[in-house]
Amino acid sequence: IRYRKIDTVLHPQEEITKKYIELIDNLTEKTIKKKLEIQSKIDLKLNKPEAFTKTPDLLYALRAYLSGDTGAANSIKIIGVSDE
Repeated sequence: IRYRKIDTVLHPQEEITKKYIELIDNLTEKTIKKKLEIQSKIDLKLNKPEAFTKTPDLLYALRAYLSGDTGAANSIKIIGVSDE
């Protein structure tokens, strides 16, 4: 899903991408506030900054990719996929 050409839908400066980031931020806020657990079939290894320690891994990874944060996005590793 990672597109970075200026004419693509998921470029960090496109309005639609900014709306996706806003949705992820809202979901993250609700998840943290209500102490919900997000279950994913994808196991990730990532280095989140201290400001994002409460952010679920999947939401952090999505935000990093969409925002164009190459430092964070490039450090994300998929370490497994599970059907459980």
